[in-house]
Amino acid sequence: MNMLTGLRSAALPSLGRRFLSSALLLPLLGCAGADPSTESENVQASQQGVTLDPVGVCNQDPRVNLGLVPLAICAGARVFFDEKFNGNGRACGTCHPAANNYTIDPKFIATLPSTDPLFVGDNPIFAGTLETADLRSPLASVRENVDGFEHVEYKFVGRAVSHTLSLATSITRDPADNTSAAFSQRVGWGGDGAPGDGSLRSFLDGAIKQHYTTDKNRTPGTSFRVPSDAERDQVLAFQLALGRTNELNLSQVTVSDAGAATGKTAFMDPLQGRCNECHSNAGANALASGKNRNFNTGTLLAPGTFSTLPDGRLLFDGGFGGQNKAEPDLTLANPAGVEFGVAFGDGSFSVPPLIEAADTGPFFHSHNVGQASDPAQGLEQAVAFYGSNTFLLSPAAKELNGRFNGAEVKVGPVIQPIARFLRVLNAAFNLAIAKQRLDASRSLNIAYWAYRDDVQKGLLRLASEEIDDAVRVLQAASDLHVAQQTGLQSAMALIAQGVATSDPSVRKARTESALTLVQSAKAALGTNMNFSLGAGNLMF
Repeated sequence: MNMLTGLRSAALPSLGRRFLSSALLLPLLGCAGADPSTESENVQASQQGVTLDPVGVCNQDPRVNLGLVPLAICAGARVFFDEKFNGNGRACGTCHPAANNYTIDPKFIATLPSTDPLFVGDNPIFAGTLETADLRSPLASVRENVDGFEHVEYKFVGRAVSHTLSLATSITRDPADNTSAAFSQRVGWGGDGAPGDGSLRSFLDGAIKQHYTTDKNRTPGTSFRVPSDAERDQVLAFQLALGRTNELNLSQVTVSDAGAATGKTAFMDPLQGRCNECHSNAGANALASGKNRNFNTGTLLAPGTFSTLPDGRLLFDGGFGGQNKAEPDLTLANPAGVEFGVAFGDGSFSVPPLIEAADTGPFFHSHNVGQASDPAQGLEQAVAFYGSNTFLLSPAAKELNGRFNGAEVKVGPVIQPIARFLRVLNAAFNLAIAKQRLDASRSLNIAYWAYRDDVQKGLLRLASEEIDDAVRVLQAASDLHVAQQTGLQSAMALIAQGVATSDPSVRKARTESALTLVQSAKAALGTNMNFSLGAGNLMF
């Protein structure tokens, strides 16, 4: 089952599909919402339109000097968070802040000041070309011209900004879905979000053209600066080092909560949840191939942002393959055959990973499922979609049924257990990253004592964000690891003390105490939820 086939990211074909799949994507927009910069002088310079020297900055970064982060990954992070490409003030981190799971959602957006570069589209000079009011709506959607820029006033879609975690595990194209090989990798919500060869490396170019422009013309060299090959390589290295770099083996994973264990069984059973067929090992790849496959699960019919063609027809988001076509190539009709809309594309979307899902709602490419008030709420609604007629009558469901002698998936009775299982996986992932950051902060503390303690404190803050995500994800289900929630709240209190103190010895002690609580809580969730984590998680 292509669970949460919308969980991936707006299509940034420029930022377009992973954008905000990055929305303002992958490399996208500014540094808003990120923790205090460790290179303030360079941030100030970039705000004045001066190109950064990421390698020079990173040669002075204690994370690089101590061997915690490779130079190329650090340099990519500096481009991602700080470089504006002589554009309108945005950077990749504008829509992909490290402190918010590299995505934006209604709750996060509501905390930003009106001067944040995310809202540059409010300027009348961008009318009809950049994101405006929809960013502040419950959908928190960004405008994407995924099908071409010929008519930006109506040829656009509204998409959620997907997180950029664990891209190394989720972008290998699966030829078995019969989509065009012109897109070499699965980037963005539609899987075709990058220009040129369709690779993650090329995504930066599309993101800049879509979201960084200073005017409606989008003229390279005038409206924005085109990235260099070195910058493309650096950002790619950073993106591939975010989140996890491995897949779990669910057959070896045990979860201690009985309800979550029931959910694991249903997740893997093709006659119940059937989730593992399209989200093998709770990742983003099809079980049959181990690669990312596009599916038409009916999510293009989900309520969301749509536009209207000059002739009055409603234009929906058609997913993959609608680029540069003069007329829509997909007609949408109700069961009685009455047309109600059209779209550019084939109706299929790229499968997102599920380990990262529980704290990155609302869900699907349109953000139409979940709770705008808290991204950790609403996962149960996303699972329930796969028991709805919208999914059960979709091409993807029918194709899956054919593999199992016509038997339909039976998600209804196991919605809560499956969501409970996914919540445990997500909490374990959050705590693994929290530990990674706490370990790094402690190592820097020991090696450098008070020198560049802004980096130490930044890592502590980010670790606390992950712990908070884990607590909220567990709290959203009834009686799910309550004792561990209490211990994790104590860990956050210790981290806050470590950030507040100016005494390195006190900070070290508080960090070590928090580490003990985090490790204990993760161990209580179950076994063999072991993640290989990228060094990019240590950057901000």
